[in-house]
Order: sequence, then structure tokens, then C-alpha cells
Amino acid sequence: MTRKKKKAGAKAVLETVDAAVDTAKIALNAYKEAYENIDKLSVSIKEANAHLLANKQQSDATANSLIELAQANAELGFTIDSTGKLFAEVNKGLAARVRPGFDKVSGAITYQVGVWKQLGVEHKTSLGIFNLWDTALGKSSQEITTTGRVFQNFARITKQSVGTVFDDVAKSAESFLHIVGSEKMESMMLLFQRRAKSMGKETNVLMNVLEKFETMDSAADAAAGLNTTLTALGVNFDATAMFKADYAEKMNILAKAFSQAESKIETMPDIVGRKFRRSMASKLGISMDMYRSLSKFKPGQLGASDELLSRGIRPGAITSRAERAAAKQTTTIKQSVDGFKDAAKNMLVTKTARAMGMTGPGFVSSTKEDFIQTLGQGLIKTLNDQADTLADTMKGTIDKSGVRAWFEHLVEQLEKGANAQAKANDAASKKGRIA
Repeated sequence: MTRKKKKAGAKAVLETVDAAVDTAKIALNAYKEAYENIDKLSVSIKEANAHLLANKQQSDATANSLIELAQANAELGFTIDSTGKLFAEVNKGLAARVRPGFDKVSGAITYQVGVWKQLGVEHKTSLGIFNLWDTALGKSSQEITTTGRVFQNFARITKQSVGTVFDDVAKSAESFLHIVGSEKMESMMLLFQRRAKSMGKETNVLMNVLEKFETMDSAADAAAGLNTTLTALGVNFDATAMFKADYAEKMNILAKAFSQAESKIETMPDIVGRKFRRSMASKLGISMDMYRSLSKFKPGQLGASDELLSRGIRPGAITSRAERAAAKQTTTIKQSVDGFKDAAKNMLVTKTARAMGMTGPGFVSSTKEDFIQTLGQGLIKTLNDQADTLADTMKGTIDKSGVRAWFEHLVEQLEKGANAQAKANDAASKKGRIA
């Protein structure tokens, strides 16, 4: 073997040693982060549910189920941290928390809120829908999930974002709770969400106009002043028909009356026409913007789906598979990579625990308690600092053992030998020969 090859081999050994040390440091850092993440998860669920403070076995089981939930949905960007935070929000924000049986569905709700969040729905909006449909309508978590999938299908049909539909429905739901039949109610929610959106209005603002004709007294009051102006324009307006009509038909009747009025106003001088407009808007207690928008609305302009909704027929729900496929498409590469990295890192702890017949959270909580009881807080600090210092310790051990010094000495000797050979070759070349 030539000196150059020996030199290269020695350097390669040194590089291998350094690489091994660096790899060990990375692994230990990952283990430390996973240990801390699992501990943080266990603490957060106990803060969200005091019952778990007194039940270690259930606490560990709950934390373990959330770890499994995060790992199973890593491709959607789920991590232990994000899943733990959603679980805490679900436990703090839902009225069902204080009722028996909630623990059996809390994980499924956490998953659903996470998937909807990936589709662009804020978790507060999702929790608001879960709460309202539960407390006001008596729906189960599975039925509410199905309703959410109906909303997603509606968003597809009307070419809106899922987040927009959920948000609008959540904001305006109070305006529809008196409607008999949950499917009819949801149909009206979606019907007026789209109608209001097509007019550039908020759903509840549009509903406030129609509410004026919901009771006999309010319908009579609203129609009294309005009828005077409409009659002057030669437009017939039946207050009784408005009172009896469903919401969709109320809007159609009002829009048709305003449209007929506008056809007359457009032929008038400005000073006359604008007084009629102001009169109708004032008598009904609406803005001029709302009046003009209603006058431009044409029943049937939104197509067959509008007609079906007006009859109380809502769209079907998409499947859970289709929902998940959509969530995958709205997950970025970085989110997926972060999810898989988190899952792989946490397996360092969970697989070790499984080999010992324990869950990851059970292992962490048991060792954490043992550390505190036997060695005090100092050992926890040692655990946190261990990964950062171990690599340096290993390098120091190699130095003290003389292995590094021997290799460095070998490299130095080989370099000297190579330099001496180069000088000899140079001198020989000048004399016409090479050693």
C-alpha cells in the first residue's frame, strides 16, 4: 500500500468516527425531543381534563391513543403537538365534555376537527358547529360529521371554499333554529348562504329582512307602509301571502315586487324615482344597498340546486374517503414531511416502551416519576442536557484513549513522507531521472 493510500485510509477512518459521533448526537437529540413531546402531551391532556389527574392508567391510554392518531395521520401534517392542542380545545370547548360517554368520541372529534382544519375550517368554527348541533338539535358527533360532509359537497357544487361555507353557516345558524326538521333547516341555511353570497351580503342580514314578515303582526306592520308606495307605482303586494310563504318564497315575492317597482322608477325623472326608492327602503327598514340588491335578484337564477334547496332537499354527504382525499390535496409537502418526521422521532420512545410492555406515555410518566422521586429535579435537567453533551464526551473519550492522537500522528507522518518523496522526485527530475 502506498503512503498516499495509507494517508487517505487514515483520514477516512477519522471521518467515519466523526460521522458516527454526529449520528449518535442526532439520534439522542431526537430521542430527547420525543420524550419531551410525549411528556408535554400527557401534561396538556391532564390540564384539559382534571379526571385524568387522578387516573394514571386512563391518562396514559388517552395520550397513547392521541399519539397513534397523530402517527396514522402524519401524511395530513398531524403531529403530537398539533393533535394534543386540538384535543385540549375539544375538551375545553364542547358542552358534551361534562356528559357521560364523551371520552369514547373525543378522539374521533379531534380527528374530524383536524381534517376540517386542513380543508380550511378554523377549529373554533368546527367546535361551534359541533356545540350548536349537539345542544340545540340533539345530534350525535357522527351525525354532525355527516352534516359537515354535506356542507363540503355544497361547497363543491357552488364552487366555494369549504371554509367559507362552514364559516357562513356557523355565523348565521341562529337565524334558522326555529325551522322544523333539521334537514329542512340545513337546506334553508345553505339556500340563503348561496343567495346572500350571490348578492354580496351576509346571510343573517338577508334573513333579518325576511324575518319582518314571519309573524302576522310584524308582517302587517312591514307591509302597511310598503304597500302605500308599491300601490302608487302600480305594483300589487300581498302581505298575507308574504306571511304564509316559506322563507325562499318570501324572498322571491319581495324581489319580484321590487323588480316591478324598479321597472316603473327607471322611466321617471331622478327626483321622483329616488324618492320612491328611499320610501320603500325606509318603510321596510333596510339599506338602499339591500333594496337595490333585492330588486336585481331573479328567482331561479341560481339553477336547479337552488330549487331543490328551497323545497328542503339538501345535497348528499361526501364519503369519509373523499373527505380524506380532499384533505391530502390541501396538505403541503412540508406539512406531510413534518408529520412523518414527528412520527419517526416519536417511535424512538414508543418502540422502546413497547419492547418493555408499556405505552410511550406510560414509559415517560413512569420514568419521569422515578427520576423525580429518586434523583430529584437535577436528573431531569441532566436528561435535557444529555444529548447536547454526550457527543462531546465521546469525542473526549476518543482523545484520551489515544486513538485520535494515533491517527493524527499517522496522517502527519504520511504527509511528511509524501512531502519528502515529492522533493526527491523534483530533484531527480532535474537530473533527468525519477525515483
